Formats: sequence, C-alpha cells, structure tokens
Amino acid sequence: MHNYPVQRSVMVACHCCRVEQEFVFKSRSDHVICKGCIRQQGSTASTAARSTPVTQ
Repeated sequence: MHNYPVQRSVMVACHCCRVEQEFVFKSRSDHVICKGCIRQQGSTASTAARSTPVTQ
C-alpha cells in the first residue's frame, strides 16, 4: 500500500529504479513501478502492476 493520492497525476520515484516519474494511481494498493521496470521484469510483474505511469 502507498500513501500517494489516487485518480490524479503525481510525481513519484519508481520503487524499482528510483527514477522520478509521473503516475496516476487507481487505488492505494497499486504498485509503484514504472513501465520500463515492468518490461525488464517480464510478464509476471506486468500483470501484478496496476498503476498507470503517464507517458510523455
């Protein structure tokens, strides 16, 4: 669980790579992992991650 606001854009450091990125969380239980780290971890991690990083 995280304490970031939900349903709005926030700048947060990814829990994997520690790079600050823009996320929009759908719930407090969403994972704080960016798309780049999800791709590197494989399909198992990508199905577990529910947060939506904002792409620019």
